[in-house]
Amino acid sequence: MPFHDIKALREHLWYLDYPRQLSIESFRNPNFPLVAEMLQWFASRYNDNPDLPTLCDDERERTLFITSHVEFLFKESGIKMNPRRLYAADNRCVTELLRVASTLRKAMEAAKNYNPDEDTSVTGFTPPSTQELTKLMADQKKVREMASDLTARGARLYSLLGQEVDLREQRDLALSKELDMREIEQGMKRCIQTLSNQIDTKQKMIDDLATDEGDLQAKLLRKKEELKRANKRMKALKNVRPAFMDEYEKLEASLKEFYVIYVSKFRNLKYLESKVADIDKEETEKYMERARELQAIQEEAFSQQQERMLAGVGGDDLGDEFEDDDEDEDDDDDDDDEEEDDDDDLEGEDEESSDLQLGDGEVT
Repeated sequence: MPFHDIKALREHLWYLDYPRQLSIESFRNPNFPLVAEMLQWFASRYNDNPDLPTLCDDERERTLFITSHVEFLFKESGIKMNPRRLYAADNRCVTELLRVASTLRKAMEAAKNYNPDEDTSVTGFTPPSTQELTKLMADQKKVREMASDLTARGARLYSLLGQEVDLREQRDLALSKELDMREIEQGMKRCIQTLSNQIDTKQKMIDDLATDEGDLQAKLLRKKEELKRANKRMKALKNVRPAFMDEYEKLEASLKEFYVIYVSKFRNLKYLESKVADIDKEETEKYMERARELQAIQEEAFSQQQERMLAGVGGDDLGDEFEDDDEDEDDDDDDDDEEEDDDDDLEGEDEESSDLQLGDGEVT
């Protein structure tokens, strides 16, 4: 943004008595509220009560605000402005605002330098007063409507004049004939009969509407009475206690007790299931440990056997060693059986203790 543009805009606005002081940093960042305020002020300089939108909350309203003000200023002053630059509200909009401000300043300077006496002596024309100008600006909308109506009427008149060639022949033919009073009388009678039929039809429609109105009023009254009765019945039902309410409350209380018992038993069951799972896990670990120990013993015996065979030990010695190993394995199996019996006894005692706890209704 050139510095002289913002400086010139400040000078023009000061000369036009703009109510707000404009800063050089005003348009360094987008400032849409300031642009909207300046456009509204420019529009009020051309018309005291412009019929333009004032809301600028969302994107659609801002777009409508910019386009309507640009069109208004173009119609009033003939100044073409770029709505995209005005919508951006940054340093690019200063040039567009400067066009309107400079035009208004030139008009004000011309009005100050204007001498009505000199112009009246030369042209004989007296300029209108301020009140007359205000009235003319207020009637501008009405003038536009009349102009559009005049254009439509002119187009219709042009189309009718285009049919004048055919209509002229028919008109001349009708005027050349002699008037027959009987035909005129018959035509008048037909028109009167047609109008009478239309009147009868309209009167019948009016009567039907009156009948429908009475029916609707009667239906409305019936519905109001039904509504009153329904409201009374609803109030009575609200005040009456149902016959089954006592039984319902008793069942609800018993259901709460059963629910407490159910929760207690459910917790105990889940606790016992977790204990059973832990015991199964421990037994599995013990079984795997015994299997690993047995495998290690077998591997050690096999390695000793190989060493003795390599060292040249006799077959008798080897046989004795194998018998000793078998005896050791039998002793280990007996020990394992005794441990399993002890575990079974412990599980029976745990189950008896848990049954006692469940019977008393206590949560473990």
